[in-house]
Amino acid sequence: MTKPFIARHSPLARRLFLLSFPMVAIVLLLLQMLSGWIQYRQQQENLENQATAIARLTAAAIAQPLWVFDRQIYEAQVRAISSDDQFIYARILDDAGEVIYFHGDEAHGITGHNRDVLMLSFPVLEPFSERAFAHFELTWSTASLNQITRQTVVIGVLLFALTIGALYIVTLRVVQQWVLTPLTTLIDALSRVERKEWTKLPVTDRTEWAAVFEAFNGMTDGLQSGDEARRYLDQLQVAQAELKAQHDATKLLSERLDLATQAGHIGIWDYDVRTGMRSWNDEMYSLYKLTPGELEREPLTWEHALHPDDRTAAIARTKQALAGEEALEDEFRIVRGDGEVRWIKTQGRVLRDENGEPTRFLGTNMDITHLKEQEATLQKMAHFDALTGLPNRRLLADRMAQAITYSEHHDTLLAIALMDLDGFKEVNDSLGHDVGDRLLTILGQRLERCIRQGDTLARLGGDEFVFLLCELNTHEEVERALQRIMDSLLKPIVVGNETLTVSTSIGVTIFPQDPSTDDTLLRHADEALYAAKRAGKNCYRFYADLDLLSKD
Repeated sequence: MTKPFIARHSPLARRLFLLSFPMVAIVLLLLQMLSGWIQYRQQQENLENQATAIARLTAAAIAQPLWVFDRQIYEAQVRAISSDDQFIYARILDDAGEVIYFHGDEAHGITGHNRDVLMLSFPVLEPFSERAFAHFELTWSTASLNQITRQTVVIGVLLFALTIGALYIVTLRVVQQWVLTPLTTLIDALSRVERKEWTKLPVTDRTEWAAVFEAFNGMTDGLQSGDEARRYLDQLQVAQAELKAQHDATKLLSERLDLATQAGHIGIWDYDVRTGMRSWNDEMYSLYKLTPGELEREPLTWEHALHPDDRTAAIARTKQALAGEEALEDEFRIVRGDGEVRWIKTQGRVLRDENGEPTRFLGTNMDITHLKEQEATLQKMAHFDALTGLPNRRLLADRMAQAITYSEHHDTLLAIALMDLDGFKEVNDSLGHDVGDRLLTILGQRLERCIRQGDTLARLGGDEFVFLLCELNTHEEVERALQRIMDSLLKPIVVGNETLTVSTSIGVTIFPQDPSTDDTLLRHADEALYAAKRAGKNCYRFYADLDLLSKD
């Protein structure tokens, strides 16, 4: 059947299209640009935070080996971070700006940075001091982020074009079905009224057009009777108000859909405070390894997924946000449906009614497990010796301060024993550094078994070790502990095809008989160590005995 003229060539259709199409296109384009920009900024901030944390912790980790110029350790610590895909190069410069060590892409090291490169610099501080004696520079690539952004823009433009085309087709069909066809019927009936042909329009449903048709039918009845035209005109105005209400409801639905378009690839959750219903996007289910059915059957699934050690605090912070005390921003662990433990960062905000009562609680979840693992690795590198796994000078200083405080409060003795291997340099020179490193590792394990729980064994660098022997009551206890250490080295050590026998010289000072600070105590132990070496090695000497000899 041939469509009426208005349906095929309607100026109203063209006007509706010219008004709605550009507005929808502009709004969708702006939303696409905003979503892309927000995602790019979030990824850029995460990348910058990751690079900054790595650079800061690496600068702290290389301070001790760089101070004693233990090249193997600080080079190993710099190389440890080069496995990251974003790593370009890193270098260590002395306080005069001269390069001490460079590792990475030489081309970037010469040409400098560009817009795909993030350069960070942190001072390297002297041990037990805040003075910078070197700088650590880290160059981090943002090329992958920029490439992803460009790909996102291209995909966004394609999706935008497809969306506009789909909206155009849907809009034309909707306008045709809901507006133009009923309007054509109404205009045709009005033209008949002009010819005094009283036509009744069919009323088959309860839509706004049905109200208009009913009003039209009533109007024709009024015109026929000659005295009710104005009353039925009022009915048309009521129908117009109903159409406006339908428009407002459609606008509200559009705003809700706009909120959903901001989800991206981050887990989105929505909690209806009044009904207690929760809704998750697909990424949330993927993060928690759960299914929609599990969430529907058990509303407390999220609480049950929280790690037992983090559950109480995470729920408390969520309740504080609902109470209006603070915005929700938290990090906690979860146990996923497959049993794996993951770190999650959550952010959320509360929507409230005009009385300030919470109505909805919306937010995001993001997996930060990889970042937490990197932080833990760098923390270990900053406080433990890379070769032996023993505490380094930084951690030794902290434990010595605690041990001195304990000794003062509990009236006990604290022995600080500085140990140096006799003939270690000859082993390194004759058998190589690999054998020397393996020897130090085995010795560290053997010496750890000689000390009690609560004592500390640390490596200062090279073949120097420090013992903190705590909670001692007599000088004889100190000597027995030192003899255990000496005896532990009597058994030969097998490294590959080599059987090695080593001895040691030990210098000891005792707090509070030596009422000095931690730095001075180490210096006194060092003086006693050299006295032991002068006495023929393979023995120990006390700093207090040196003081008596000097007085004699």
